[in-house]
This record gives sequence, C-alpha cells and structure tokens, in this order.
Amino acid sequence: MTTQEYAALRLPTATTVTYPAGSLEEVAVITTVVPRSLEPSESGLLVFTEVTPFHPLDPLWPDQPADRGAIHLGAQVIEVHDTVTVARRGIGPLMVGGAIDARRDEPGVLFLVAHVVEAEAGAHLRPSNIVTLRVDEERRRRLNAAHTACHLLAYALNESTDALWHKLAATDSRGHRDLDAASCVSTAHDIDGSRDSYRLGKSLRKRGFDSARFLEELEPILDEVNRRLNTWIEADSPVWISADGPLLTDRRNWVCELPGGTAEMSCGGTHVRRLGEILEMTATARYDGETGTLHIRNLVRVRDR
Repeated sequence: MTTQEYAALRLPTATTVTYPAGSLEEVAVITTVVPRSLEPSESGLLVFTEVTPFHPLDPLWPDQPADRGAIHLGAQVIEVHDTVTVARRGIGPLMVGGAIDARRDEPGVLFLVAHVVEAEAGAHLRPSNIVTLRVDEERRRRLNAAHTACHLLAYALNESTDALWHKLAATDSRGHRDLDAASCVSTAHDIDGSRDSYRLGKSLRKRGFDSARFLEELEPILDEVNRRLNTWIEADSPVWISADGPLLTDRRNWVCELPGGTAEMSCGGTHVRRLGEILEMTATARYDGETGTLHIRNLVRVRDR
C-alpha cells in the first residue's frame, strides 16, 4: 500500500462500543483492514468493525490497559494482541494511539476502535467478513476489579483526609473535600490492582491541605482507608456506567451506591457490576521526599467464580 493509498482510505463511521455495559462478545462486520503503519517498525494490521466489545487504550488518560482477545472467522481464531484508539481529520492521515492530537469534541474528527492483529494471522480478514469478537474474559474481570478499586481508593482517601483541610475546597460527589482530584498526577491499572501518585507540594499546601500532618499520620490514615474499603466490599453495592451514547467519544460516568452517599465520577473504563466481585483490597504507600510525591499501591484480589 502506497502513502497515497493509505491517506485515501475510506473509514467506517465512528465505532459503537459495548464494553461500558460489560459486553465481552459481539458479532460484527469487518469494515476496513489496513496496515498499522507504513513504518516497518510498526508491523501488524488494524481491523475495524462497526461495533466492538474491546476496550482500547485511551491516549489522553492511559490508565486502563487495552483489552486482548480474539477474532473468530469460521474455524479461524486470530489473536487480538492490542486494541487502539484511532482518529482522523477529514481525509487526512490516520492518527493511532499516542499520535492523536485531536480533541474528542473537535468537529470533523472521526474516532474509532481498531483491533491489532499480526499481518500473517490476519491475512484472510476482509471487509464484509462477519466475525465474532471475543475479549479475554479473565483479564477483563481482573482489570474491572482494579479500576473499580482505584475509584474506591480515591473516595476512601478523600473521606479519611477531609479533616486535614483548613480551607474550603472542591468536594467529591459524596461531599468530602477532593484530595484525589487536587493532587493525583498519575494513575495506572494492571491485573493485580492500581498505582496512584499524589503530589503533596507547595501548591496543595497553599490550597489549604496539611500535607505535613498527613505524612505524620499516614499509617493510621491508611489503616482507616483499608478498613473503609473492605467495609464497602462487604456492602456489595451495585456499580454501573452511565453513558450519554454508544460512541467512543460520548461522555460516561462511573456510579457506585456506597453506604453514606453515591460515588460518581467521569470514567471511560470498565468495571465490576457489584462490589462483592472483589474479595479484598489493600493499599500501601511510599513517600518520595525528593519529588514530594506519595505513591499508593492498591492490591486487589477478585473472588473465585
């Protein structure tokens, strides 16, 4: 495929995504199959369908890893080893993953989900093929738990540190001052839990948070956070995603009916349906004095099915 042919590709309409509702399998029609890139270093094919249950890595906030799984075409099973977000302005070049420089609400930009397969394995995939898309269920189940647990950690931390503020500050949906929103600089999930980093510098102190006291009392605060997290698990509260629409760019909120108030925040990932799917959460912390950053590792175990 030449550079001109690659640029002239006709892509389908924006992808309908079903993973927010928990879908793991969809029957779909392949609309386009193209090389991932014209660069030899980026081998593989991008397989587009009009609908998908696969969650792609979000290049704007890459906290939850992309789904893996398989494309089933008759007796053939083609491994999907990555799932990426793709965007395109008009008839311009494809922007894949981290190369996307467009806003989600930018007029005239098409956003899609692409399933990445090896070129040799996907050589027989063609537009108009009817295929079954199947997500790796066990991996998704553990990522669901890790992502939900990460949000729960934020709410538990906010509640356990509310008394350390001596100025008015923005609050979370349960009415506690939002330390997570004010200081979290990075978050990442894996199949064993989440890692969050909080900057406890001069800016946060000026906004009214007592960082010194927080660090002095870190151990008992984390003990309280862990007790609260596991009390919430025992409550087995329902969890769901509220979506404005079925497209990748539609706004979605994570909602959980926790004891004492509903937790709700913007989120594009996947989650458990009830907190009882999680067996245990344990948060531990390490403070880096050179950078003024607190790193929290939240280990998550899921229940056997």
